[in-house]
Amino acid sequence: MRLARLPRLVTGIRDRGEPGRPHDPKAFGQARHAVAALENGRADGFSPDRVLQDHRLARIETRTESVLVLCNTARPPIAFQAGDREPADHRRAAFVSPIRIAALFEALTEFQTLDADWLMEEVTPDILAELGRAELDQVAYHRPERIGDIVFNDWD
Repeated sequence: MRLARLPRLVTGIRDRGEPGRPHDPKAFGQARHAVAALENGRADGFSPDRVLQDHRLARIETRTESVLVLCNTARPPIAFQAGDREPADHRRAAFVSPIRIAALFEALTEFQTLDADWLMEEVTPDILAELGRAELDQVAYHRPERIGDIVFNDWD
């Protein structure tokens, strides 16, 4: 999935007094375990009760592949990175498209897979048009290079 613009609150950062979007952390846990089970694999979560400002991480390992799954907590999008790295290294890693696992997530759950190539694209003013003032301030401060660095950030 490619988006014309990033939706407001995708960063997990709100303007003062702005309500947050509800997120059920159990939904991602249930989804990752269901997908892994269908592939006779396993799913490991990383700090399930800890939100990395705007996303959660899990690793799914099957007979044929290992991927990190990144789940945005403000929206239902997910993305994937190669699972051969430690979770702390995910911030600069390339996004990948595990066709089978992505298809299972979309068929079985509410989660939608963001296009890996799109997440690697350069940030443009058009993509930022719907973000709130606090989000834009963080983008200006952190100067993310890729769209994926905004969607799956670790900003305060």
